[in-house]
Amino acid sequence: MSRQEFLKRDSKAVPTTSSERRPGRHESFVSFGLSVFYTGHHMRWLILRGLVREQRHWGDFPTHMRNALREFDPEVEVHMLDFPGFGTESERSSPFSIGEIVDDVRNRWKTIASDGQKPCYLLAISLGGMVAMNWVSRHPEDFKGLVLINSSATGFSPVTKRLKPQNYPKLLSLFSSGDVGIRERKILEMTTNLSGERLRVLSERHAGFAKKVRKTDAIAQIISAIRFRPPSRLGIPLMVLGAKGDRLVDVSCSEQIARRFQGHLELHETANHDLATDDGDWIIAKLREWIPSAG
Repeated sequence: MSRQEFLKRDSKAVPTTSSERRPGRHESFVSFGLSVFYTGHHMRWLILRGLVREQRHWGDFPTHMRNALREFDPEVEVHMLDFPGFGTESERSSPFSIGEIVDDVRNRWKTIASDGQKPCYLLAISLGGMVAMNWVSRHPEDFKGLVLINSSATGFSPVTKRLKPQNYPKLLSLFSSGDVGIRERKILEMTTNLSGERLRVLSERHAGFAKKVRKTDAIAQIISAIRFRPPSRLGIPLMVLGAKGDRLVDVSCSEQIARRFQGHLELHETANHDLATDDGDWIIAKLREWIPSAG
């Protein structure tokens, strides 16, 4: 059986308890008669979503990511945390600055990563990327590597690139719509390449998540994004993933971030803004290529 075939198998095929013997670097990890090439990387990942989104919007991406990265660490961890005002934190109000969002999320992350047993990596999309840049610049010791997806920053890119003008009336209409189903469908039409039945099904699913979203929290996040100023440096290995088919944010924003921070840049030819929804497998493939160089 090939490595790719093995990675598609149920996650139980690989032992994950700390009592199992961990193979040495470049040793084959064997279980149930199957093997996967273990490279010696020990990893704990945190993945962050974007504007008015929460961890459930990742769909099955975290599971696929975890299964694929077992190639590098059979006990790899993939964690998700929501921003104040959304998802698990919907009972709290959103701050009006990226820095305050960072402080809130970091306090919760420290309870997960406090054992210090594994190097931590951060992957973030859109607004989550702004949170990630602020976080890493202030606390570079928290993470060993950073992956940014379709993010942007004032000072690096003009406002018309950070949010394409054709979306201005669409965003205003979102606040005027009282139907969460219609609102979520419009968001997916702006940010993904989904159509037909897949668009309908995901719109209905996301509508269930959106019932607790308050307009004040959405506005707070928008203001935070507008006010965000990028740091002068990040100080850790960086990969930037952009999408040439992004209809919300111009792909040049990702190019500028990679250029300013001297990060590795990869561009998807067709995906829209929500790259994880349009082609999560592509993201995972790029992670597998980049991880060895990130250290």
